[in-house]
Amino acid sequence: MARRVAVTKIVAFALLAASKGHEKNKLLVLHFLQQSPNPWFLIFDNIESKTLLVSSLPSCGTGLILITCRSEIFTASVADTQTETPALTDQEVSTLMLKELGIASPSSEEIELTKEFSKELGDLPLAIEMMSKYMRTRKKSVARFLPYYRENRRNPRGGIVNIYYDGDLESLWSIVFGQLDENATKVFRVLCMLPPDRIPSKILTHASVMCDSEEPADKPLADDERYNRQSRRFVPVANKSQLNDALRPPPSSA
Repeated sequence: MARRVAVTKIVAFALLAASKGHEKNKLLVLHFLQQSPNPWFLIFDNIESKTLLVSSLPSCGTGLILITCRSEIFTASVADTQTETPALTDQEVSTLMLKELGIASPSSEEIELTKEFSKELGDLPLAIEMMSKYMRTRKKSVARFLPYYRENRRNPRGGIVNIYYDGDLESLWSIVFGQLDENATKVFRVLCMLPPDRIPSKILTHASVMCDSEEPADKPLADDERYNRQSRRFVPVANKSQLNDALRPPPSSA
């Protein structure tokens, strides 16, 4: 019962935060982390501003914090331990993007375009993977999609202090998630408060996108199939019964 109450509070917290401003959301998250008796793991990815980071760090709690950024000077000033991750080479980023696009025998033009696009994404594997999956789902070649990306690219945040960072991922998130409807956005807000292994695959359904498959569109995907389908668009379903199943704690063993 205690666990069910805790989950209910988390859901209520997520829904409340959805209607408030950014600062209110941040304070709610910090309060939750500082008051939670359970261990937590917080990740700040691709940090650009020390000022923004410091104002978002919990002052206490029973968790660990991982910070990723480009500047060695920056990490030394905020972290107890630093680990350097080697950057991918031009060949590696091109190979990654071509693999995600499903291009087995690329032309010389495609190889050069993938290298060029990867550079604009900061050579970041996550950005490359997500953008490649987006292009593949939408049946867009790099040559056709790159001009669209550049046209819709947002400028980096003003006053960036990280001299190693010359790109911006806000464009990526805007393009990938900007087409979600209001209900899907609300469901994502709830799902982000749950442990990944507690989200059943039936919460996600797929819809055909330029695909001749005869499968029913409402058939749930198995976990190992979720990221292997080539011509699918995954849409969270705002269904109360499915959400209740996801939030219900596992039955206790007798």
